Amino acid sequence: MLRNLYIQERNLFSHECTWFGLLEAQIVGLIVGYSYDYVKKNRLNTGIMILKEIGLFRFMNLVKVESALGKHSKDEFYLSNIAIYPKFRSMGFGKKLVEYVFELARQQNCKRVVLDVEKGNEPAKALYYKMAFKKISEKKIRVGHREFCFERMSFEGL
Repeated sequence: MLRNLYIQERNLFSHECTWFGLLEAQIVGLIVGYSYDYVKKNRLNTGIMILKEIGLFRFMNLVKVESALGKHSKDEFYLSNIAIYPKFRSMGFGKKLVEYVFELARQQNCKRVVLDVEKGNEPAKALYYKMAFKKISEKKIRVGHREFCFERMSFEGL
């Protein structure tokens, strides 16, 4: 599903809002993020595309998660995903990608960057705290028999 969304335009998982970290032409990781304006224009299209890919039942679970996470306001850039290949972790690439997010946010006249991180993801949280993000809230979500806990973090220093 993500592969299909990536290649299509005008959705929240598109190549339009995905950037790759490179080391000598080798991908070390990626970020996915977008401004509030991009979300306003493309949220419905994203939902339609996902619904077609996974069906109504699975889509309803995603709607539940999305209703709790991923929301942001007009002056915010939302960092949806960051991933570093395991062999490149602890080498500063996560920091470089987050710094690039700051630049993207500035270019789009955003005043802050927000993200949601799983409460137990200590390596990611350590990076965000090191980069001056602050925890602003916490949210629990139940999907089926599983409960997830996320922390909303914000960087105000753009």
